[in-house]
Amino acid sequence: MIVWLLLLFVLSLMTEKPSAHRRIAQYNTAADERLQARFELYEEALTHMDEADESAPVTYPDGRTYTWRTFENVTYPSVYRDGGELVLDINDLVTGSYCSLGTFKVAPDGRYAYTVDAKGDELYRCVLQDGTVVDDACGAHVDWFGDGQILFTRRDAATRPHQVWAWRDGERRLLYEEPDRAFNVGFFVSTDRSEVFVVSQSSDTSEVRTGM
Repeated sequence: MIVWLLLLFVLSLMTEKPSAHRRIAQYNTAADERLQARFELYEEALTHMDEADESAPVTYPDGRTYTWRTFENVTYPSVYRDGGELVLDINDLVTGSYCSLGTFKVAPDGRYAYTVDAKGDELYRCVLQDGTVVDDACGAHVDWFGDGQILFTRRDAATRPHQVWAWRDGERRLLYEEPDRAFNVGFFVSTDRSEVFVVSQSSDTSEVRTGM
Protein backbone atom coordinates (compact mmCIF):
# COMPACT_ATOMS: atom_id res chain seq x y z
CA MET A 1 0.00 0.00 0.00
CA ILE A 2 2.77 2.41 0.96
CA VAL A 3 4.63 1.61 -2.26
CA TRP A 4 1.56 2.47 -4.33
CA LEU A 5 1.13 5.76 -2.50
CA LEU A 6 4.77 6.65 -3.17
CA LEU A 7 4.35 5.81 -6.85
CA LEU A 8 1.25 8.00 -7.09
CA PHE A 9 3.10 10.86 -5.39
CA VAL A 10 6.05 10.62 -7.80
CA LEU A 11 3.70 10.47 -10.79
CA SER A 12 1.90 13.61 -9.57
CA LEU A 13 5.21 15.45 -9.33
CA MET A 14 6.17 14.37 -12.83
CA THR A 15 2.92 15.66 -14.28
CA GLU A 16 3.00 18.95 -12.36
CA LYS A 17 6.60 19.81 -13.22
CA PRO A 18 6.06 20.49 -16.94
CA SER A 19 2.99 22.53 -16.07
CA ALA A 20 5.00 24.66 -13.63
CA HIS A 21 7.72 25.17 -16.26
CA ARG A 22 5.10 26.31 -18.75
CA ARG A 23 3.69 28.82 -16.26
CA ILE A 24 7.16 30.19 -15.53
CA ALA A 25 7.91 30.48 -19.24
CA GLN A 26 4.60 32.27 -19.84
CA TYR A 27 5.34 34.68 -16.97
CA ASN A 28 8.84 35.43 -18.30
CA THR A 29 7.47 36.03 -21.78
CA ALA A 30 4.84 38.42 -20.45
CA ALA A 31 7.47 40.25 -18.38
CA ASP A 32 9.73 40.60 -21.43
CA GLU A 33 6.84 41.96 -23.47
CA ARG A 34 6.01 44.56 -20.79
CA LEU A 35 9.67 45.62 -20.60
CA GLN A 36 9.86 45.96 -24.38
CA ALA A 37 6.65 48.02 -24.40
CA ARG A 38 8.08 50.38 -21.75
CA PHE A 39 11.31 50.74 -23.72
CA GLU A 40 9.35 51.57 -26.87
CA LEU A 41 7.32 54.17 -24.97
CA TYR A 42 10.54 55.69 -23.66
CA GLU A 43 12.05 55.83 -27.13
CA GLU A 44 8.85 57.40 -28.45
CA ALA A 45 8.90 60.02 -25.68
CA LEU A 46 12.50 60.93 -26.55
CA THR A 47 11.48 61.75 -30.11
CA HIS A 48 9.17 64.44 -28.71
CA MET A 49 11.75 65.90 -26.33
CA ASP A 50 14.58 68.31 -26.96
CA GLU A 51 17.48 66.61 -25.18
CA ALA A 52 19.69 69.63 -25.83
CA ASP A 53 18.45 72.36 -23.51
CA GLU A 54 19.68 75.21 -21.32
CA SER A 55 18.27 76.66 -18.12
CA ALA A 56 17.67 80.36 -17.53
CA PRO A 57 20.82 82.08 -16.20
CA VAL A 58 21.00 82.51 -12.43
CA THR A 59 23.26 84.98 -10.65
CA TYR A 60 25.25 83.39 -7.83
CA PRO A 61 26.95 85.06 -4.83
CA ASP A 62 30.09 85.79 -6.86
CA GLY A 63 28.03 88.08 -9.10
CA ARG A 64 28.39 85.87 -12.16
CA THR A 65 25.68 83.98 -14.02
CA TYR A 66 25.43 80.20 -14.19
CA THR A 67 23.36 77.95 -16.44
CA TRP A 68 22.67 74.22 -16.63
CA ARG A 69 22.92 72.61 -20.04
CA THR A 70 21.86 69.17 -21.28
CA PHE A 71 23.08 67.57 -24.50
CA GLU A 72 21.76 64.91 -26.82
CA ASN A 73 22.78 61.35 -25.91
CA VAL A 74 24.39 62.54 -22.67
CA THR A 75 22.86 61.44 -19.39
CA TYR A 76 23.73 64.28 -17.01
CA PRO A 77 23.83 68.09 -17.37
CA SER A 78 26.79 70.43 -17.18
CA VAL A 79 27.22 73.77 -15.41
CA TYR A 80 28.42 76.79 -17.37
CA ARG A 81 29.49 80.22 -16.15
CA ASP A 82 28.88 83.51 -17.95
CA GLY A 83 27.46 81.71 -20.96
CA GLY A 84 30.51 79.83 -22.18
CA GLU A 85 32.90 78.68 -19.43
CA LEU A 86 32.43 75.03 -18.47
CA VAL A 87 32.56 74.79 -14.69
CA LEU A 88 31.33 71.29 -13.89
CA ASP A 89 30.41 68.32 -16.10
CA ILE A 90 28.44 65.90 -13.96
CA ASN A 91 29.12 63.11 -16.46
CA ASP A 92 32.77 63.22 -15.35
CA LEU A 93 31.68 62.31 -11.82
CA VAL A 94 30.01 59.03 -12.83
CA THR A 95 31.93 56.00 -11.58
CA GLY A 96 29.23 53.32 -11.84
CA SER A 97 25.57 52.85 -12.69
CA TYR A 98 24.37 55.55 -10.29
CA CYS A 99 25.15 59.25 -9.82
CA SER A 100 23.21 61.96 -8.03
CA LEU A 101 24.33 65.57 -7.57
CA GLY A 102 23.23 66.79 -4.16
CA THR A 103 24.03 70.49 -4.37
CA PHE A 104 26.21 73.03 -6.15
CA LYS A 105 27.25 76.08 -4.12
CA VAL A 106 29.32 79.09 -5.15
CA ALA A 107 31.18 81.31 -2.67
CA PRO A 108 31.40 85.11 -3.01
CA ASP A 109 35.05 84.76 -4.12
CA GLY A 110 34.07 82.43 -7.00
CA ARG A 111 35.09 79.12 -5.48
CA TYR A 112 32.51 76.38 -5.65
CA ALA A 113 31.67 73.15 -3.85
CA TYR A 114 29.39 70.29 -4.78
CA THR A 115 28.15 67.02 -3.28
CA VAL A 116 27.71 63.79 -5.21
CA ASP A 117 26.29 60.38 -4.29
CA ALA A 118 27.81 57.65 -6.47
CA LYS A 119 26.23 54.63 -4.75
CA GLY A 120 22.61 55.53 -3.97
CA ASP A 121 23.11 55.23 -0.20
CA GLU A 122 22.47 58.98 0.37
CA LEU A 123 25.99 59.44 1.70
CA TYR A 124 27.53 62.25 -0.33
CA ARG A 125 31.09 63.27 -1.07
CA CYS A 126 31.70 67.01 -0.75
CA VAL A 127 34.33 68.26 -3.21
CA LEU A 128 35.81 71.70 -3.94
CA GLN A 129 36.58 72.97 -7.43
CA ASP A 130 40.27 72.06 -7.08
CA GLY A 131 39.39 68.46 -6.23
CA THR A 132 39.87 68.79 -2.47
CA VAL A 133 37.57 66.37 -0.66
CA VAL A 134 35.92 68.06 2.32
CA ASP A 135 34.06 64.96 3.53
CA ASP A 136 33.39 61.46 2.19
CA ALA A 137 30.06 60.72 3.90
CA CYS A 138 28.13 63.92 4.46
CA GLY A 139 24.57 65.00 3.73
CA ALA A 140 23.49 66.36 0.37
CA HIS A 141 23.28 69.97 1.56
CA VAL A 142 26.42 72.05 2.07
CA ASP A 143 26.96 75.81 2.09
CA TRP A 144 29.59 78.49 2.38
CA PHE A 145 29.78 80.41 5.63
CA GLY A 146 31.83 83.33 6.95
CA ASP A 147 35.44 83.49 5.78
CA GLY A 148 35.46 80.56 3.40
CA GLN A 149 34.14 77.82 5.66
CA ILE A 150 32.11 74.92 4.30
CA LEU A 151 29.23 73.66 6.45
CA PHE A 152 27.87 70.12 6.17
CA THR A 153 25.97 67.49 8.15
CA ARG A 154 26.95 63.94 9.07
CA ARG A 155 24.81 60.89 9.87
CA ASP A 156 24.98 58.42 12.73
CA ALA A 157 24.91 54.60 12.42
CA ALA A 158 21.13 54.73 11.92
CA THR A 159 21.63 57.23 9.02
CA ARG A 160 20.07 60.02 11.11
CA PRO A 161 21.56 63.49 10.39
CA HIS A 162 22.87 64.35 13.85
CA GLN A 163 25.91 66.61 13.48
CA VAL A 164 26.77 69.93 11.82
CA TRP A 165 30.43 70.47 10.93
CA ALA A 166 32.50 73.37 9.61
CA TRP A 167 35.56 72.83 7.37
CA ARG A 168 38.23 75.34 6.35
CA ASP A 169 41.68 74.75 4.84
CA GLY A 170 41.78 71.11 5.87
CA GLU A 171 40.66 71.73 9.47
CA ARG A 172 37.20 70.81 10.74
CA ARG A 173 35.25 71.58 13.88
CA LEU A 174 31.98 70.28 15.25
CA LEU A 175 29.38 73.03 15.52
CA TYR A 176 26.52 71.03 16.96
CA GLU A 177 25.52 67.44 17.77
CA GLU A 178 21.90 66.43 18.36
CA PRO A 179 21.77 63.69 21.04
CA ASP A 180 18.01 63.08 20.88
CA ARG A 181 17.34 60.28 18.38
CA ALA A 182 13.86 61.66 17.72
CA PHE A 183 15.39 64.72 16.04
CA ASN A 184 17.18 65.21 12.73
CA VAL A 185 19.56 68.12 12.40
CA GLY A 186 20.11 70.53 9.52
CA PHE A 187 21.19 74.12 8.95
CA PHE A 188 20.84 77.21 6.80
CA VAL A 189 22.99 80.31 6.38
CA SER A 190 21.93 83.96 6.39
CA THR A 191 22.02 85.90 3.12
CA ASP A 192 25.20 87.78 4.09
CA ARG A 193 26.76 84.46 5.30
CA SER A 194 27.54 85.89 8.73
CA GLU A 195 25.09 83.71 10.67
CA VAL A 196 24.38 80.01 10.68
CA PHE A 197 21.11 78.62 12.00
CA VAL A 198 21.05 75.00 13.16
CA VAL A 199 17.62 73.34 13.01
CA SER A 200 16.69 70.26 15.04
CA GLN A 201 13.40 68.77 13.85
CA SER A 202 11.23 65.85 14.93
CA SER A 203 7.87 64.68 13.60
CA ASP A 204 5.97 67.25 15.65
CA THR A 205 8.32 70.04 16.70
CA SER A 206 11.49 71.91 15.74
CA GLU A 207 14.16 74.03 17.42
CA VAL A 208 16.47 76.65 15.91
CA ARG A 209 19.87 77.54 17.36
CA THR A 210 22.27 80.31 16.36
CA GLY A 211 25.51 81.87 17.56
CA MET A 212 27.64 78.90 16.51
